[in-house]
Amino acid sequence: MAPHADRFRVADYGAVGDGKTDDGPAIREAVAAAVAAGPGAMVVFAKGTYRMARYKGGSPQIALKDISGLTLEGNGAEIINNPYNPFLVVNNCD
Repeated sequence: MAPHADRFRVADYGAVGDGKTDDGPAIREAVAAAVAAGPGAMVVFAKGTYRMARYKGGSPQIALKDISGLTLEGNGAEIINNPYNPFLVVNNCD
């Protein structure tokens, strides 16, 4: 079965979900690709533990502003974030 063009799996961007690897860069890439794809896009996590190390690119890890129609599908995933950056900030989205 071919993957849906509007589904952006974090694993396809290098996320491991083992609780040890810094999955932050892969998750940010998957989210950015989904945002660029537009409404109807979905970021998909497989069940696992995703660690996000300190992000020196600023705060937060992921900032969504003025986005419509984006879905984050967790599938029981656990996000372990660091104390320096919030994981997700959502502003003016629907």
